[in-house]
Amino acid sequence: MTPISLEDIRELAGKNETISKSLSFGFLRGCTEEELFHLIMKHLYEKPTFSWVFRCYLEHSEKTLADQIASRLLSELQRQPDHHKRQTLAYCLDRLCDKCSRDTSAQITRNFLRSGKRYLRKYAYAKDLSNVPADLLEMPMLV
Repeated sequence: MTPISLEDIRELAGKNETISKSLSFGFLRGCTEEELFHLIMKHLYEKPTFSWVFRCYLEHSEKTLADQIASRLLSELQRQPDHHKRQTLAYCLDRLCDKCSRDTSAQITRNFLRSGKRYLRKYAYAKDLSNVPADLLEMPMLV
């Protein structure tokens, strides 16, 4: 018997969103951390699937792959031109920041500060800034 996938669940549920959501959450909560990692990367910009996968990952007890997920999301954030997708990535990185190692957390904060974007910098100012150089903390003057 082949394992079930999110695509199988969508097909099984048809157009009924309630059934799809219920079956998806049941499936995702039973996934291992590695499976959730791969699903996060596979469904990165699919709504609402990505939100469900990411939420289940945050509820997962281990979070040993948080640094790897954060690194991938950071690289995606740096090359993503779409404002709304960047906001989604920033939200995810903000939620992951506390679950990552100290070095990765500092890297996330530095990237937010270097971005020059106010909506990204606001996430950084809510974090521990003791490891961040003072020149990055200064807000650029708006002309």
